[in-house]
Amino acid sequence: MHSLQVRSSNNSYLFRKKILRKLKTTLPYEAFCFTTVDPHTLLSTGAITDERIELLHPELFENEYIEQDINRYSCLLNEKTYCNTLYEGTKGELSSSKRFHKILSPAKFHDELRAVLVHKERCYGFLTLFRTQEQGFFSLEDIAYMKRSIPSIAKGLKDSIYQSYQTSKMIHAASVETGIIILNQDFEIISTNQTGIHLVEWLRQQENIENHQLPRPIRAICSQVTSSFSTNNSKVIVHAFNQLFMSITASPLLTSSSQIALLIERIRPREMNRLLVELFDLTKREHELVEELLKGNSTKMIADKLYISSYTVQDHLKSIFNKTGVNSRRELIGKINTFYNELHVEY
Repeated sequence: MHSLQVRSSNNSYLFRKKILRKLKTTLPYEAFCFTTVDPHTLLSTGAITDERIELLHPELFENEYIEQDINRYSCLLNEKTYCNTLYEGTKGELSSSKRFHKILSPAKFHDELRAVLVHKERCYGFLTLFRTQEQGFFSLEDIAYMKRSIPSIAKGLKDSIYQSYQTSKMIHAASVETGIIILNQDFEIISTNQTGIHLVEWLRQQENIENHQLPRPIRAICSQVTSSFSTNNSKVIVHAFNQLFMSITASPLLTSSSQIALLIERIRPREMNRLLVELFDLTKREHELVEELLKGNSTKMIADKLYISSYTVQDHLKSIFNKTGVNSRRELIGKINTFYNELHVEY
């Protein structure tokens, strides 16, 4: 097996489904979970899962964000391992993993393969495959195949997420006001406003889950903020209501019943600038140059401000034009302004 090669889609859900179908033929599995994540927080922004894994999600989130265990996604990323199986991670001692003996084994799963999907040092998703005892353990060859496939899958996922932003349409305007959701210690919603209701309904629709189930982004952020390792509020940015980005900030309330408050807002300009870098794969220098262009500065002014030559400014512009699919400064500014107008809110 060489590696999995697949083109992006204009819908990240369909792209993930396509990846899972292709993997099924080369890397047989019994169940799956394919999650998109916020590259900065690694919190879930939406997932597609097998029904059996959906039932285990509360325990799996607790294991990931609250407990210490083998092959945590953040560890695979930080250690640049990127892919491993539970069998290899425990050196064959599966019972040393809380996730295995408390969650997976009772559910009749025998092994788990995890991959963090990294493109240009940013993680855009987690892919997890599960096998039963009849299927046996994932092999070292399976791990090597997945590692070779990660660059293609990660880039395709990132591009599919971006393309979905460009093709979606706005829906109900009432959904874009500031929202709040209050949850109890069991992550059950006990109070919310209209925007909170809209967001939960939207996320459930995108993940194709039942009305009684808590969307993964909300469960993930609540799990993190209640973790003993967390010292601050937690925030995740999700693409919601089609053409809007919303930030969800979780904060524990000082009550005797351990409640959690979620604040839902349209993203702020600073967060939007970060998204521009990620969506267009701009370098730090290219992003600085774009900011100067938006101020109306000339090539000479930009060169003086960034302490580079005018020729270097032109080289950066060519790279930016190529990445953003435009041919001139006017087109570039028009495209970015369109992006801002669709997503931006004045404060």
